[in-house]
Amino acid sequence: MRKRSSRRAERVRRSEVLALLAMALQPPRGSAGVTALLEKLRDTVAEEELRRWLDAAVQRARSTRMEREYHRLFLGPTRPVAPPFESVYRDGVALGPSALRFLAELRSAGLEPAPGFRLPPDHVSLQLEYLAHLESHAERSREEGRPDEAADWAERARAFADEHLARWLPSFCARLEHEAPESPYAFLVRAAAKMVGVGFPTGGY
Repeated sequence: MRKRSSRRAERVRRSEVLALLAMALQPPRGSAGVTALLEKLRDTVAEEELRRWLDAAVQRARSTRMEREYHRLFLGPTRPVAPPFESVYRDGVALGPSALRFLAELRSAGLEPAPGFRLPPDHVSLQLEYLAHLESHAERSREEGRPDEAADWAERARAFADEHLARWLPSFCARLEHEAPESPYAFLVRAAAKMVGVGFPTGGY
């Protein structure tokens, strides 16, 4: 029996979970590191359904070559199952107008993709990371007794999720559920959709 993590007893920030999801959906560097990150993510969340999905991701990751799986699903070289880019779903092309709008929003906030990140900017991991950034500011403002500022940041987070992630994450999730329902990444993206608060297809797990 796994010992109950003391982290579950703490009030875990929503932004922290989103940031870990973003990290887990970046291109992996070895299966062991991904599995360890998924275990940390699973042990961070308290909500039962999320923990069940993340535990399923952990169990499957232990017997999966995660770099190969990531490329099979998301990047190629063969035609990927579910490209993790907003433009593919909203514009029908990679690096379309949706990607440019998101990049402009990042830059207006004084942010840029990391220099080593060589994929289109509307990648799911960058969008989750940006949402975590907005949520973190809202949380910090609430904790420091600045309710008006907190409300402004929370509204920015909601508007971003509505304008970007809610418009394509359900379709991304649906492709994974249909083409690779037992992949660790299918469970991970399902958890991300639930955290963002968007609709997604449900299976029987």
